[in-house]
Amino acid sequence: MAIQRKAILQSALSFLVGFAILFWVFRKNGATIQETVADFRSVPVIWLVLTCVAFMFSNLSRAIRWNMLLHPLGYRPKLINSFLAVMIGYLANMGIPRSGELLRPATLSRYEKIPIEQSVGTTVTDRLMDFLSLFLIMAIGFFLKGRLLLDKLLELTSLNDIGNRVIPLVIIGVLGITGIWITIRWISNSTHHLALRMKGMYLGLKDGLISIIRIERPVWFTIHSLLIWILYISMTYFCFKGFAPTAHITWDQTIVIFIFGALGMIVPTPGGMGSYQFMIQTGLLIFGVADTDGLAVANIIWFTISIICNLGFGLLALFLLPILNRSTVGTQRTEHKPT
Repeated sequence: MAIQRKAILQSALSFLVGFAILFWVFRKNGATIQETVADFRSVPVIWLVLTCVAFMFSNLSRAIRWNMLLHPLGYRPKLINSFLAVMIGYLANMGIPRSGELLRPATLSRYEKIPIEQSVGTTVTDRLMDFLSLFLIMAIGFFLKGRLLLDKLLELTSLNDIGNRVIPLVIIGVLGITGIWITIRWISNSTHHLALRMKGMYLGLKDGLISIIRIERPVWFTIHSLLIWILYISMTYFCFKGFAPTAHITWDQTIVIFIFGALGMIVPTPGGMGSYQFMIQTGLLIFGVADTDGLAVANIIWFTISIICNLGFGLLALFLLPILNRSTVGTQRTEHKPT
């Protein structure tokens, strides 16, 4: 019950922060709900459909890549189960930010009988690959429009007093590393039941994390890693093309604006609500798109991906997964065992 209350409070707080940011952005630009609906209706349906198709293929590619991480551990889950678990993870993030990173492996573990520790470990590896991919995209963005991008980022962040922050950050970093080292030493040497349980979790996570060095088809793994993010950028590009004031935005410009949107998603609100709109609007200013038009297309992108795709398709996945696995849920089944 305490855990449920905490989850409800976390969800309520994230929505409150998201709504507060969104309200501020709307008020700052004098935007209204009626105008937002009108802007969304002005987009030809074909561009919204293409956005949703790119979204689904990105999740399919993610599910394939996830299975590739599980194969070296001896588990070969059904692709449909991995795909639907990915969708459910995105749905969970709409309620409690980042909760999908735990619900996704937990869902797959339930239907495929994969130890949760190893499933979580491969999910962590999956997210590390995302981080590297995003870093690569940011590098490409700086190469294409480095000066414009840097000037805008400096405008958004107060870096004048960064020297005053270095020492506190170093102290926090040293204390954090020391705390982690002490905890690891205690887990390694203690026979306490909690230490033994944490050791088991660590070994499972370790197996999941190192699975990347034993993948069977590294070339295809790399292709899927790149494809996921190419499709993400494509979703933004399709929405730009469908909205008249941003139809002139080119692919290379979309990459730069996408970086701003990705930074906005860091804020722990449902689907980056509010912060995403602000950052996309800011990125579009670089290429001469007015504040109001930038906010309008940011709302179009966010509504299409977060509400139609994440929420709509996520609920569908939540409904389909137990139906497709009806014969295995609630019955005895031989567990997958590492080969």
